[in-house]
Amino acid sequence: MDLQAQTIIAHRGNHVRSPENSVESLAEAIRVGSHYVEIDLRTTRDGELVIMHDATVDRTTDGKGAVRNLTMSQIRSLKLQPAPPSGTHRVPMLADILQHARGKTRIYLDFKDADVAQTLKVLKQFRMDTAVVVYINHSSQFVSWRQQAPHIPLIVSLPDSVNSVAKLEQFLNVCDAEILDGDWAGYTRELVQFAHQRHRKIWADIQSQSENQSDWDKALALDLDGLQTDHPEGLRQYLLIRKN
Repeated sequence: MDLQAQTIIAHRGNHVRSPENSVESLAEAIRVGSHYVEIDLRTTRDGELVIMHDATVDRTTDGKGAVRNLTMSQIRSLKLQPAPPSGTHRVPMLADILQHARGKTRIYLDFKDADVAQTLKVLKQFRMDTAVVVYINHSSQFVSWRQQAPHIPLIVSLPDSVNSVAKLEQFLNVCDAEILDGDWAGYTRELVQFAHQRHRKIWADIQSQSENQSDWDKALALDLDGLQTDHPEGLRQYLLIRKN
């Protein structure tokens, strides 16, 4: 395995140090050398593109309500949690993230609830449409992205039922996503090797509260192309140690 080529994806930024999906967690992820920063895209009541994992603001802010039922102004007034010792972290718009990311890192865009054309317009505005991969949650999203932005790589999760090379071959015959992602517990080295033969990359979601070096070792042994982690700084340091 080429450890130098291992892609590190910071899950919702470096949210161990700053609130998830914030400009600050993005900056922390950039600081520690993440190759991609994963963010989650949703739409407000007044049609603005906002970064928020959950369908509601309840868990990650001091407010309440569904993102789709709140205006951008209302969401901007909320404070991200946990609150820092000083200052205030606000919920960012997609434009805020792209402005800070441009030229410094790439974006893994979890496309939860948004319009493809509107999103593509903002990506192009910041010249980030060539520095993004898009995670697809529904088949209709896949079709729209392929039609409107064929140059942007798409990511899909492997279904749990794809547990053999034969089933993976069937899946790849009907799905031309450039990157396969998901729960790495179901991956085998044979599946990964076959995906590589079909010119696909395989990333793995290794992030969890108990994520540790043992998990990294097991994932690396599968010859995966990228690891999505809650600890980008620790993973990068560990890869450097293993390389040397």
